[in-house]
Amino acid sequence: MKIENGEELILEGKYCWITVDSVSVLIQKQDEGVSVYLYPLDGEDGESLAETWTTYAEAECNERLPSEG
Repeated sequence: MKIENGEELILEGKYCWITVDSVSVLIQKQDEGVSVYLYPLDGEDGESLAETWTTYAEAECNERLPSEG
């Protein structure tokens, strides 16, 4: 699947992989939030380069904050 700029996708399964140049991105849906892991391309079985996560509650709270600009 090839996605053009600006297209919105909805993750319905538990996880998905996205390739961005030489980086493999793993997005995992968790019970209470979302985790994202970055791996070198073809190095997905090894240690991640970086990772982050957030809870759905944190995301909802941030939506209600006024944007800084």
